Amino acid sequence: MKKLVNQLHFVIPPVIYLKNPLETALGRKIIKHSIELMQEGGLDGFTFKKLANQIGSNESSIYRYFENKHKLLLYLISYYWRWVEYNLVLETQSLTEPTAVLYKTIEVITGSPQDLPHHDTISIKKLQAIVVEEYAKAFQVREVDAENKAGNFRVYKELVERISTIIQTALPEYSFKKSLAHQLVQGTLKQQFLRKHFPNSIEGEDKNRVQDFFMDLFNDKVTLYGKK
Repeated sequence: MKKLVNQLHFVIPPVIYLKNPLETALGRKIIKHSIELMQEGGLDGFTFKKLANQIGSNESSIYRYFENKHKLLLYLISYYWRWVEYNLVLETQSLTEPTAVLYKTIEVITGSPQDLPHHDTISIKKLQAIVVEEYAKAFQVREVDAENKAGNFRVYKELVERISTIIQTALPEYSFKKSLAHQLVQGTLKQQFLRKHFPNSIEGEDKNRVQDFFMDLFNDKVTLYGKK
C-alpha cells in the first residue's frame, strides 16, 4: 500500500514549474517543507531563503524548480485541486442517479480531507489549510490574464468544468451551471475562511455547517430545475 500511495501522480501543468519537484528527492523536500512553512507563516512570511535553511540547501537549488514563490504557491494549489478532482471521481464513479452524483460532489468539495496514509511528501490537510488562507493570492494578481492564457489555472478550470457537467446533468433546466460550479468551489473556501477568522459573523460552530449551507442552496436548485 505504501508503494502504491507514493506512486500516486497528479499531472500539474509544466508552465508552473521549471523542473518537476516530485521526480527528485530534493524536489520532494522542497514541496514538503514549503507546505509546512506556508502553513505556519503564510505566503507573506515565506521566502526561498527560509525554505533553503529548512531543507539544508541553498536558494539557487530551489530556483531550479520554481521561478518564484508565486509559482510555488500555484503548484501547491494545483496539486490540491488535482487531489479534489481525483477524490471526486473515486466517490462518484459507482453512482448513476444524477442528483446523487451532485450531492456527493457537494460532500467532496465541502468536506474535510483525510491525509493519504503512508504518503511521505504531501499532507492534504495542511495543503487545504494553505489553500483556504492563500488561494486569492494565486488568482488576484496583476498578471492574471497572462497567467490564465499561459495555462497556470488549468487544473482549477478543469475541476470547475467537471462540476459544471455534473450540475448540467442533474439540473438540465438551470442556466448558470459554470457560475454555480465556481460558487461551490470558491464559496467553500470563503466560508471556511470566515468560519475560522470571523466565527461570530456566521451561523453555527459545527464544522459541517459549510456543507449544510451548500446542501441547502442546491436543494432549492434541485426542486426548481431538477429532472422531473
